[in-house]
Amino acid sequence: MQSNIRSFAVAAGAAALVTLGMSSVARAADEASKFTYSFNIGAASDYMFRGFSQTDDEPAIQGGADIGYGIAYAGIWASNVEKDFQNGASTEIDLYFGVKPVWDKVNFDFGFLYYAYPNQLDDTIDADYIELKASASTEIVKSLTGTVLYYFSPDYAFNTGNSHTIEGNLAYVLPAMGVFTPTISGTIGYQTVEEDISFENNDPTQGFNDIVYWNAGLALAVEKITFDFRYFGADKDVDIPGQTSTDDR
Repeated sequence: MQSNIRSFAVAAGAAALVTLGMSSVARAADEASKFTYSFNIGAASDYMFRGFSQTDDEPAIQGGADIGYGIAYAGIWASNVEKDFQNGASTEIDLYFGVKPVWDKVNFDFGFLYYAYPNQLDDTIDADYIELKASASTEIVKSLTGTVLYYFSPDYAFNTGNSHTIEGNLAYVLPAMGVFTPTISGTIGYQTVEEDISFENNDPTQGFNDIVYWNAGLALAVEKITFDFRYFGADKDVDIPGQTSTDDR
């Protein structure tokens, strides 16, 4: 959901967003409590999440829908994933809701997320998990926005116990270039889990725990379409053919 609720960027992706509100009469009567809904669809050359490829370096088709009323919101988002990495599930479905209050010049986001992977093969190793999210963002200087995000899960993917994830990102909107509005942005994140799993040769350094990941790139927005070109990296070197990898791309 970057950015959707997952707070990631797609590589060489394209997304379209259409938003419809209430009638102009209702908006004028109560702008703060208006009802909105929107849909989005995108394509990515790879689906990266916290340093790991979710599609084994292959393309992804993604999409979702959101509703909002005042500061409250809820939504659903889905993507294909590599089934050999996600316990036999070939689809990820995210459900989420929360509130986005504003205090002075700071925009907050407090949310609940459920990551579901239907039709898993082994019910003793569950890829599903929930997370709580808290974030704050503000315009540091004109056109430069900074955001800090924190995620907590009581039992992260594959029964790895408590997880803590913190991310920070900066986004700078450049002057328009013809029909395009360019934005350069970058994210750095850190994740730790209580009971790590090993992806390669039983090496405990190759799992989710103690990983630093990052991305940086350029987004070009025109009308309701955004093209995003991005570089991803992580401080772990995992490469499991047919499942996942963390190498820079």
